[in-house]
Amino acid sequence: MKLIRVLFAVLFVFVTFSSCNNTGCKDEGWSVCREGTTYWVDQCGNEVGRLADCECGCNDELSDCKRPCDCIPSCNKKCCGDNDCGGTCSFDCSSLGMVCNEETCRCNQECVSNCENRECGDDGCGGVCGTCAGMTEYCTENGRCVDDCIGLQCGLSPNAGIDCGSCDGSDTCIAWQCRGQIWQNPPADHSMSWQEAVDYCDDLYWNGQNDWRLPTISELRSLIDGCGATEPDGECHVTDNCLVFADCHDISCGGCSADEGPSSGCYWKAGMSGQCSWYWSSSVREDLELAVWVVYFYLGSVNVAMKDRKCEVRCIR
Repeated sequence: MKLIRVLFAVLFVFVTFSSCNNTGCKDEGWSVCREGTTYWVDQCGNEVGRLADCECGCNDELSDCKRPCDCIPSCNKKCCGDNDCGGTCSFDCSSLGMVCNEETCRCNQECVSNCENRECGDDGCGGVCGTCAGMTEYCTENGRCVDDCIGLQCGLSPNAGIDCGSCDGSDTCIAWQCRGQIWQNPPADHSMSWQEAVDYCDDLYWNGQNDWRLPTISELRSLIDGCGATEPDGECHVTDNCLVFADCHDISCGGCSADEGPSSGCYWKAGMSGQCSWYWSSSVREDLELAVWVVYFYLGSVNVAMKDRKCEVRCIR
């Protein structure tokens, strides 16, 4: 008798397994609840029909909807997202003349972009009305593309800080225009302290002009001739853009052999006159306010001097 029961059990398992691995599954089955929806499944567990959407989610046994519904959905005009009861909120924002914000699940006024008479800039809805195509154009507050370098030859534009170009050769960019360097020649007839030199050039009226100033260190280096390391493109790193002693000054700034420059032993351009000595620049050493960068044309060297020292002065415009 026991043997018969075992054989019957084996036969039942074989028949059930065979039916679930073939298309012959019987529709007789049971209901299940999955993700807030009830389905009828056959004996193999396949969904054969959708029964209902559960207002409050599935019961603990996942066999049916939760009943009675003891969860109160929390939506309060939420147009999407979880209702805290296993379902989703679906308030119709269009009934208020609004649209559903998918990020906050709240109704917002529908944003209408405003690009009328605007070719660039913000459209008022988080987008843009367009971008300016020109390399030197920028977008004004009223949404117009304007070339910020019109009439300018060099430097950064006044409104948008756009690079308007640089000057060639020895020309200097002054007020966005390339101007050839005009040197005071001969220089001042006496040496003076740095502040005296600044004031002297600012007040100078010479050769029919009154816009003289003390040259920067890069401008003063442009006069060096015959000493490659300290000429404008030489190894010495001291320039208008590099004024910290430890970062910019090294042995290459020390110049060349004394009194062997191409202009009567002086390392400056032909035609320059004056004392072949130390000359002030307007460039203050960035890491020491009391020191200023100077050029010693007797060696063609670049160095620093304290502001109260007496040095020669050659103004520029």
